[in-house]
Amino acid sequence: MIDHDELRLPLLRTFEESLSRFRVRNVEREFADGPERVRVPDFAEQAFREALVNAFVHRDYAVSGGVCVRMSDEDISITSPGGFVRGISLEKLLMTEPRSRNPLLANIFRRIGLAEKSDRGFERIYSAAALYGRPWPDYSESTDGFVRVRLLRAEPNLAFFKRVLSYRKRFARSLSTAAMLIMTVLKDAPGCSAAEIRRRTGMCELRIIGQIRTLLHEVMIEVIGGGYRLLYASAASPDRMPKYYGSLEPYSDRTAEIIRLVRERRVVRREDVVKALGMTPQQACRLLRKMTESGLLVRSGAKKTAMYGLPDSM
Repeated sequence: MIDHDELRLPLLRTFEESLSRFRVRNVEREFADGPERVRVPDFAEQAFREALVNAFVHRDYAVSGGVCVRMSDEDISITSPGGFVRGISLEKLLMTEPRSRNPLLANIFRRIGLAEKSDRGFERIYSAAALYGRPWPDYSESTDGFVRVRLLRAEPNLAFFKRVLSYRKRFARSLSTAAMLIMTVLKDAPGCSAAEIRRRTGMCELRIIGQIRTLLHEVMIEVIGGGYRLLYASAASPDRMPKYYGSLEPYSDRTAEIIRLVRERRVVRREDVVKALGMTPQQACRLLRKMTESGLLVRSGAKKTAMYGLPDSM
């Protein structure tokens, strides 16, 4: 419900009516950006839509009560009966494999185009909410009895928003959800390493590595120290291509192989990498050093006896 009205309609009509009422109240405002005027809504519609789909599809229908939508001066919240689906927790929203409490209903929503086939609703809510440079959704009020997500009213970050739009114009496609999550982290904390991005988002190392490589190649981010930061200006000129990316590119697949090797053995030495991957000692040394500098690995010990592990295992 919105406006304290209780909707007693079939499920799909309730969904459409809720979305329609949201659109009426989701005011667009003009913001000055130098000589330009940019129109930005109070809330990202895709984030609200995905959160509403999640509420209807994954609620516990064995629990009485309905999905409740409230809009205030501070936020818009969506509350659905039943806690998170088993296996999903507040601390691991973005790192848990997708699962549904009502798979048949989820399939119906997908078939009629109201839900994505990937079933990664949490990720899409986070990504869409971040489009205008605003805070991520807040699930902190959720309990074992209900799930509540709050989309916060906040001033947009126009530089971030325009950077995302420039990407769409340049490549004729949208940024991936994972790329949006990484860019949001770097917006709020420039200089973050891959390991810190993993800690903040919960995404796996291999996925982060792949997205960072792509963002570096597309000149959306650059290397700074042992981490990364956003490139805002129309900055995306090829001459800004980080040298670090060029030197890492030939080893991109090997980077993933080393992480798999470390996962299996917990720690590895340079000679382990040489034997397992068929690299020369010099190649292994260079790649292990770059992976350490970027935060993908942690080194302990002197050079000749150094051991390498994942950041959360050493």
